[in-house]
Amino acid sequence: MQTSLKQAIAQQKNLKYLQEHFRKDSQILRFSSFDNILYQLCRHDSSIGTIRSKQIQLLSMGWIKIVRIVEQETGLNLAIHDISELSAKNRIEGTAFTNDEKLLSVAPTKGFIQVRLLIKNEKALDNKNHNMVLSSLTPQDYYIGIKAEQLVTLGMDNLIVIENFTPFVQMTAEDIYRIQGIDQSQSVAVIYRGHDDSNIYAVSEILKASSANKYIFVDYDFAGLQLAYTLSQAINATGIILPGFDTSISTLKSLSKNQSYLEQAHIQNPSRSLALHFQRLKENFLAITQESLLKFKINVMVFNVQFDY
Repeated sequence: MQTSLKQAIAQQKNLKYLQEHFRKDSQILRFSSFDNILYQLCRHDSSIGTIRSKQIQLLSMGWIKIVRIVEQETGLNLAIHDISELSAKNRIEGTAFTNDEKLLSVAPTKGFIQVRLLIKNEKALDNKNHNMVLSSLTPQDYYIGIKAEQLVTLGMDNLIVIENFTPFVQMTAEDIYRIQGIDQSQSVAVIYRGHDDSNIYAVSEILKASSANKYIFVDYDFAGLQLAYTLSQAINATGIILPGFDTSISTLKSLSKNQSYLEQAHIQNPSRSLALHFQRLKENFLAITQESLLKFKINVMVFNVQFDY
C-alpha cells in the first residue's frame, strides 16, 4: 500500500466519512474528487468496488475489506469504535495498534506512551491487570498506544526507551538477544521516546516508580550520550545500551557520519561514567545512528551509569 493512501486512511475526516457510510450500509456513492477515500481504496483493491464516471458501486465484500484495511492501518474498527466520539474527546481509550507514526500523535499523548512487546514472559503477563493487546508480541512496523499507568501494572521485567522511531518499530527479539546484560528469559518491551522530549518526560515519574529494569538505547554520538544520561536520571534507569569496547574502531568508523560528528562536537560529557565513551567518540570522530547499529548487528551491551549530583 502506498504511503499516501496510508496517510489518507488515518485522517480523521476520512475515518468519519467511512464510518458514516459503513453504518448506513451505503452501496452506491458519488464522489467529486479523486481525493475521495473510497475512490482511493477502490483503486488500491478493485474487489472493494467498481468505479464508473463519478460513482462507486461497492461489491459484496467491499465493506468487510474496508473495515479490515482501516483496522490494519490504524487499529480502529469501524464497527466498534466511535470515530466522532474519539475525535471529540481527542483521545483513544485503552490501546490501539497502528503502524502510522502520525496517527497517535494527533491524539493527545499526555500520559500515553508508544510501546512494543518483543519478548514475552507468560508468567509475568498472566495476571488480572494485563492488557489483552500486550498479551501478544507486537509485530514489526506496529506499536501500541497505552497509558503509562497501565504499562506499569503489567509487571514487565525490562523496559527499553528507544531514541528514534524507525529503530523502535523495526526492532525484533533477535536484536534484544544481542544486547549483553539483559536477561533473555524475561519479558522485554521497548518504548518510543516520542517526537520530542516532552512526551517521555511527562510520564517519567510513573516510569521511575516502575520496578522493571529500565534501559536507554540511543544513537552512538555526543547528543545521544547526553540524551541517554538525562533520560536515565528522569526515569532512574538501570543502564544505557552502547557498543561494547570489543567492537573494532575500524568497524565503528565505517558506520560513522562525519557531518553529524561536526555538528555535535561542542557537546560536553555530562557524566564521569560516560567519560570513556566520550573519549572514544572524540578520538575517532564517531557519530553512529541506531539504525546502523542494528542493521550491521554491532555488539551492544548495558553500561551502568552513575549520576553526578
